[in-house]
Amino acid sequence: MKTLPLKEIFAFILTTGLGQLAAAADDLSGSWILSSEAFIGGGTSEATLTLKQEGAELSGAYEDGFGKPEIEEGKVADGEISFKITRTFGDRVFTTKYSGKLKGKLLIGSMTLEGFNEPRTVEWRAYRAPEIDPTGLWKWQTTSQRDGTKRDSWVKLTYAGGELTGTYKTGRGQSQVVDAKLEGKQISFKVVLRFGERSFSTAYSGMLGDKGLSGKITSRRGEEDRVVDWAAARDIPKVDPLGTWSWSRPGRDGALNETKITIKKEGDHLTGTLSGGDTETPIEDAKLDGDVLNFKMTRENDRGSLVTTYSGKIDGDVLIAKIGINFGERTFNRKVVAKRVLAKANPVGTWTWTSRRGRDGDSVENKLTLTKADGKLAGSFTRGDDQSALEDLALDGNTVSFKLQRTFRDNPVTLRYSGQIRGDSIKGSYRFGDSDEAGGWETFWNAERAAK
Repeated sequence: MKTLPLKEIFAFILTTGLGQLAAAADDLSGSWILSSEAFIGGGTSEATLTLKQEGAELSGAYEDGFGKPEIEEGKVADGEISFKITRTFGDRVFTTKYSGKLKGKLLIGSMTLEGFNEPRTVEWRAYRAPEIDPTGLWKWQTTSQRDGTKRDSWVKLTYAGGELTGTYKTGRGQSQVVDAKLEGKQISFKVVLRFGERSFSTAYSGMLGDKGLSGKITSRRGEEDRVVDWAAARDIPKVDPLGTWSWSRPGRDGALNETKITIKKEGDHLTGTLSGGDTETPIEDAKLDGDVLNFKMTRENDRGSLVTTYSGKIDGDVLIAKIGINFGERTFNRKVVAKRVLAKANPVGTWTWTSRRGRDGDSVENKLTLTKADGKLAGSFTRGDDQSALEDLALDGNTVSFKLQRTFRDNPVTLRYSGQIRGDSIKGSYRFGDSDEAGGWETFWNAERAAK
């Protein structure tokens, strides 16, 4: 058999187009979600960068609310890109120059704004926009093979920075998903539950569509794979917008400036104020749409009315908000992450809740007793007739955490508890072992403070 020289092999690859297929893997054409520190006002600025690559030439558009300027002087070579955009405001011209490099799934670089007295430079990064964004809560039902009962299950997915992460939940507990992937509209992940040296893996694979997610669930039991249909629909969690939300951003002197939004309910309507520095402004048209809080604010200045819109998704005690500052027909957008301001927790007291012994066992009473002396927290844990000392007991803000040493089927085990104190309630979860490895099952616990 004749062996071809390497030169002829390379020539064959180039002439047949196989080399183009390899290069296509790094083709930058498509839509990218670009984020950076905002040049003005702090927070994070987001834009959609639409690129078209033809060899070493790069064209496209940049859209961030201030219009949709075409990119200029776009170049690409060995994964490195450069381009600029130009905007005109009145008689002033602003040019932003971008340079970056493809690193894995991300474009990462720096951008310099010219047009002020001094150029301003910030870092930026971008990831490919998904065809359908899977971010959110998905719900489905499964039927128990043991007794035929139906059980609700959820997965909370987040797609950010080109990576998919998530948490699988049932009514009793939760676990991080592993090996999560999004390829086009195809989504997949695994739920791995570990109990000591044993583990049980369930694989989920489905196709995202306009009306939901459909596919297969494959679970491993012994030497056999059990496959069932999977149909999940988006679910909107119940959220509480009431209270005070706060975030900080650096000012011109570098010091942090705090902004607070206070949301109240008057009758059937939401009202509130936004405060920052020495000013407090009432908000308008406040409305909760599912888990999204919307409102606007109007301020008067020597140029007229300045309208700012707020749209934020609530996730527990976190509000991720997109702020739009309207300048005539243009809108300056930025993103901020606000946290709910919680009342200082008082952990002292006796906290009780019930749980089951095993899956089908009897209910058992749990009691957590916490005391405080000389600024130091101490306590004990009782489950039924068994009492355990608390290890690594700590209070971090409103979150209490501790460890227990127990015996399970004649084997010593470590239980790690964590919960958030809200008034006379604690809500949290506990898991076996000291490892933070993904796949550890976390069982929910909800305790109430016993009356004195």
